[in-house]
Amino acid sequence: MSLKKVLIGMLGVPSMLLVTGPDAHADIWIGVDNSFGNAMVDLSTYFQLNYPNYLDKVHVKIAGSPTFRDEILNSGANASIDLFVSPSSDPSDLYNKYQFDQTSLPVSPPFPIATDSVVLFSGGFLASVKGAIDVGTGFPMDQDFLMADPVKDPYGAVSAQLLSKVVPLKSRATMLSHVKTVDEIGQAYAGVAFLPDFPTVGFVAKSAVCSAGFGWEPGSYHYEFPADLRFNQIKITGVAVNKNRSKEDTAQLNAFIQFIKGKDSHTKDRELALKGYCYMPSGSGTSGTADAAL
Repeated sequence: MSLKKVLIGMLGVPSMLLVTGPDAHADIWIGVDNSFGNAMVDLSTYFQLNYPNYLDKVHVKIAGSPTFRDEILNSGANASIDLFVSPSSDPSDLYNKYQFDQTSLPVSPPFPIATDSVVLFSGGFLASVKGAIDVGTGFPMDQDFLMADPVKDPYGAVSAQLLSKVVPLKSRATMLSHVKTVDEIGQAYAGVAFLPDFPTVGFVAKSAVCSAGFGWEPGSYHYEFPADLRFNQIKITGVAVNKNRSKEDTAQLNAFIQFIKGKDSHTKDRELALKGYCYMPSGSGTSGTADAAL
């Protein structure tokens, strides 16, 4: 678990982390939701290592999805970002709302990047200080627990669906009395793992507490819900912002999109970046067709 991941989780939606670089008009800029920020930084690093002509030319802004959604709606072709990536419905909504009005269409069609899921979690690095509860056998009915707001956050919406499936009807009134919410999923992880005034159990993003090759966060307990609960999949999607670009910047953006979609010849590095946070990469395979990034 990196310090950067902890800070992003604790800062929450209003925050913005900017990976610095040259002037915004010279290169491509990626606007990414807080919850996918670390993975996107890793993806951009692997991309630049595989495409040295684009070294130091891909830059990442990390903030809450509404920040980038509103900027695209308000600024259109003058938006500061070239690509918007989020687990929320915002990228798809931006396209679907305007797809039949090509004169004002702000983004290109959305594309999948990866999927995440929600897990029940307790403990972590500060378990010896804050305490931990063994949730390995399922949901504890008699404990306060933390989750992201179902209205404000896609992980919270999935958490609410999970509760409706795994908690017996007769126990739901009692269960609801134990629910505590925060605005977004990074804050849920920070509250459970680090902050003393929050419950020690909660629904968190699997990507926040799991890493391929290293396993689950040390000192923690977790519970993964049955695989047949198919709605427990949070889809990470991206959209290119429609704006005037130079031929070179368009080629660079298309190359980056192909890389994060797994459609170029460097799928292994793309999977390393995503599976490093236990994301499930969306379908891969080489393709000669580039995504239009106007």
